[in-house]
Amino acid sequence: MRGLFPIVLISVLSVCGVANAKSACSSGDDPPAIKLHSWNAKKIDDATTEFVLSIETTFQKNVRMVDGYVSYSDVLGGERMGAFEFPRDNALPARAKTPLTIKVGSMVVPRILKVNADDVVADLCVKGVVYDDGTQETFK
Repeated sequence: MRGLFPIVLISVLSVCGVANAKSACSSGDDPPAIKLHSWNAKKIDDATTEFVLSIETTFQKNVRMVDGYVSYSDVLGGERMGAFEFPRDNALPARAKTPLTIKVGSMVVPRILKVNADDVVADLCVKGVVYDDGTQETFK
């Protein structure tokens, strides 16, 4: 059962539209809300993967809440390898580079850990944010 959970999670995220929702993605044509410079993943235990992201925000103001997700696929584009929600209550500084470590429980996707990182496309997508001053912005 535990081995099926990542497959079920990825399927549910895809069906629910997480990977297809309207958002500003790092792979899009427009300047992204958050640039994803690099990433790596390592297995912590049988049910947890730690993802370390190097990100850069393009926001003009500090952010206190983010609605977004990170997805992975192979370079051929036909195979989704996994996705997880961006930490919603993670404060982000305006126009700054920052590392971000995210532990994703109950999701170990062996292929992400095995495939050459150059053959994986990571995409960070933002649907909306709440700034420190309480204003909100949504992205399409």
